[in-house]
Amino acid sequence: ARATLVGHSMGSLVAMETALAHPTRVERAALIGTALPMPVSEPLLDAAQNNEAKAAAMINAFSYSPEGQMGGNTVPGLWLLGVNRRLMERQKPGVFHTDLAACNAYQRPLASLAGIAAPTLVVSGERDRMTAPKMAREIAATIPGARLASIADSGHALMAERPDAVLDALAAFIP
Repeated sequence: ARATLVGHSMGSLVAMETALAHPTRVERAALIGTALPMPVSEPLLDAAQNNEAKAAAMINAFSYSPEGQMGGNTVPGLWLLGVNRRLMERQKPGVFHTDLAACNAYQRPLASLAGIAAPTLVVSGERDRMTAPKMAREIAATIPGARLASIADSGHALMAERPDAVLDALAAFIP
């Protein structure tokens, strides 16, 4: 009957829409790596449509902090870029472009987020180059009572780069 929603990037847009459309059914919402709007560059959209391997390399370059790209992650023995590349390779052809195009086309006025009634947590990587931390701050300031958790030394793939920090933020927010 009621649910807590946690969404990352495109999933955060889904969580926003659901919280606005079903205010009595959404108990809490956590928006991770979010932005509004969520623009995707033309070169990345083109690569996702015509050269998925190139698009995956671009995503890896943009998703991780410099430390994460150099292997400085918090999970010993795990190569973040390799894991992310393998996950992207598993997508069916065309899905990559469709998802990025949907993010790019998503339209909602920032002020409309004031209609989210559920307690909301906005989680942002301080070094996110895909969804700017400035926008996360604006989203948190717009949603009544929203809390902001900034994850130090993390890019857009903050659940992979700083899993403990993300988990701590979620555990403090979700009873």
